[in-house]
Amino acid sequence: MRFPLILTALVALLCATPGQAQHTWVHNPATGHWYALTSAPQHWDVAQAEALSVGGYLTTLNDAAENAWVYANFGANEVNGHGPWMGLWQNFASPGFVEPGGGWEWMNGNVLGYTNWFGPEPNNANGGEHHAHFHGSAAGGSQWNDAPLDLFGGLWAVIETDNDPGLELQVSNLFVGSAPTFQVSGANPGDTVGVAYSLAGAGPTSVTTPCGPFIMELSLPMALIGMATADPLGVATLSGPTLPGGALGLTIWFDGLNTTTCVSSPGVVLTVL
Repeated sequence: MRFPLILTALVALLCATPGQAQHTWVHNPATGHWYALTSAPQHWDVAQAEALSVGGYLTTLNDAAENAWVYANFGANEVNGHGPWMGLWQNFASPGFVEPGGGWEWMNGNVLGYTNWFGPEPNNANGGEHHAHFHGSAAGGSQWNDAPLDLFGGLWAVIETDNDPGLELQVSNLFVGSAPTFQVSGANPGDTVGVAYSLAGAGPTSVTTPCGPFIMELSLPMALIGMATADPLGVATLSGPTLPGGALGLTIWFDGLNTTTCVSSPGVVLTVL
């Protein structure tokens, strides 16, 4: 498993019809973070791409309490008795890589300390087992198993974000020659919402709007893509300009904003493909 697989998954995800993935977020007061299932069972790399597209990452389990909480809330979502993916993967480029137990890392960069492997796992029993999931009712429950990224054609996965995702931004069609689409969800019907971007980084920056000041996850300078009124489901969709050839490879930070309630979404960072 290498990062080009993540980029391939991002291509597949961003080509999809925007707005299909809606997430029900659950707050863990012990960590202060928010968690949700992916929109469907899928390959591990596609699940990680979905997590990135909403400003999160596949869940990182730092201790036994967090492991138990995540499994209690999401572990029942199984495919053939196997529980959801987490953000643990085996990095071939790691100095500590060795089969089957070396090179395991969390995708969000946290140091791997706590582990909860089932029995002899990880064992790379069938080869290509470089991604971790809850073993589930098949064996082990909340304990972990190593598996290929396409196990059973895809498992559910748990997304985690550090920020309140009440307002969610999804970005699609971020390709040269295409007009990107932005969907902001989680607003109240009739709220005024919008999308801003920065080429300079993730902030944070305090912004003053008609509803008052609030924090955006963008660095200055930033620019507004547009504003719209949320529909009866609390969703607004905006289109950006067609991306020129010179934008290829450009990293862009995006943030959704609600100027009725002074709330911003978790930031999203993507690269123009």
